[in-house]
Amino acid sequence: MDFILHIGLPKAASTSFQRLLDSQRTELLEQGLFIPTLGHRRDPLSPTGLTPGHDLLVLLASAQQKLERLILRNLEEARQKGAHTLLMTTENLTHPENLGQLPAFSRNLEAILGRAGVDGFSAYLMTRDPQSWLRSYYNELVLDGRSLETRTFERFGTALAGEGTSYESVLEICVRAFGDHLVQTPPVNEGIEPVLQHFTDMTGVHVTMNATPRERQSPSTEAVEETRKKNAQLRASAPGLLLSDPRLAARAMSANLPQNWRRSIRQLRRSIEVLGVRV
Repeated sequence: MDFILHIGLPKAASTSFQRLLDSQRTELLEQGLFIPTLGHRRDPLSPTGLTPGHDLLVLLASAQQKLERLILRNLEEARQKGAHTLLMTTENLTHPENLGQLPAFSRNLEAILGRAGVDGFSAYLMTRDPQSWLRSYYNELVLDGRSLETRTFERFGTALAGEGTSYESVLEICVRAFGDHLVQTPPVNEGIEPVLQHFTDMTGVHVTMNATPRERQSPSTEAVEETRKKNAQLRASAPGLLLSDPRLAARAMSANLPQNWRRSIRQLRRSIEVLGVRV
């Protein structure tokens, strides 16, 4: 039995890729790939904090024994269904608030799979050109009003690098955390088709583009719009203030971005020393 963990990467089409897989779950099982339905994943913009999807990290943080039972149950179900590969996903694993937990997650997962008789696993990471990734991230947070961030594109990139959350830093952390288990896709700059071909070459399973990905069943769209309105009002009430006072900008961002982002960046800095990544 082969085990693939789709660990995702923000702004690299990982959600689109996972939705394609989910929408073809029956067809893929016929080819030997089993993709279980894993319940909910964290979504800070959702009123409940969760949205339908996948996030093994929720279980890892709360109860490792529960995580192990989930993995063992899905391995057994995959075997019963005649599958040769089990694919599970935690799309949020490479988000800033989770980076510091990557090494422990990788070690624990390898131990769980070893006890289950699985020799190893592949950590499947979507990739993208660093500059286009940064531009997309900037457009969403700043230009699209998802946060109170008002820095220029250049200063925004410098800030991410200083926090250890730039594309290059995230990639290096993933490499160090997963080692030989890490499998990087071709960059998704020109579309997701090269990734699908890469996945086919790796697994022998064909994922088609003609399937319609399921709609994201989450109330977070309304929450995003509400956040944008609030940020627009705050910007209008103090034009130029955020740019002129970086400390105020940081406090404002902390109040409007998901609360665990900034707190977890501090945790990440401590974990960076263990990983040996210089930021």
